Amino acid sequence: MVKVIVKNYVKKEKVKHLVEIFIQMKNNVEKYEGCLSYNIYKDEDNEKIITLIHEWETIEHVDNYYKSSYFLEVLEKLVEYLEKESEINIYSKISWVFY
Repeated sequence: MVKVIVKNYVKKEKVKHLVEIFIQMKNNVEKYEGCLSYNIYKDEDNEKIITLIHEWETIEHVDNYYKSSYFLEVLEKLVEYLEKESEINIYSKISWVFY
């Protein structure tokens, strides 16, 4: 399993609208092959930080999603909502058998 965490730094006046876009994205992304979940979180200390956490079966599924025309179209639109570049971290579950 692969977990993707995307921390977004949103312009204050754009937070509400961007959350609406992320909710629409949730409905679309969860239909992609290999997507196990897609969730939206707000930072309790800073309302301008919205974090997306999604889980995928494999890194190949993540790559396919990030290369999709849907994601690339959404990415172009998101730039106007952000104060700075989003932080993206991709994690793979550790199998204790290998340690």
